[in-house]
Amino acid sequence: MAANPFEDAWGDLGQEAGDPRLAVLKQFAESIRAATGGRVVAGLKRGYVTNLGQEWRVVLCPSEGGMEVVLLRAHLPVGEETYLDLYDAELVKVGSPSALEGQLKAFAGSAAAKDNLRVLQQQ
Repeated sequence: MAANPFEDAWGDLGQEAGDPRLAVLKQFAESIRAATGGRVVAGLKRGYVTNLGQEWRVVLCPSEGGMEVVLLRAHLPVGEETYLDLYDAELVKVGSPSALEGQLKAFAGSAAAKDNLRVLQQQ
């Protein structure tokens, strides 16, 4: 049996260690349950891989069940920068995990984000 000619073509891709940006997104999602007294559940769902990197969606759902709502999308390319889709006019580019945390805190304080949570708490 002949060896696969593509086996060596990929080289060493390495093992991806825990991405600190993903950890920030998980903490953000976990904070939503606490902020709503458990009435809204939030999680991360892997989306598409695009030219902006791996897409991650912060999805919300009333704890009693119902339709999921995408609160925001984060695109994580290789490296430290992140592109946030906060359903504004343009994507927001942040350059580090700490900058991502700051941007998510600002978004959590926005009327649009709070309104989404208030609506879902009522369902």
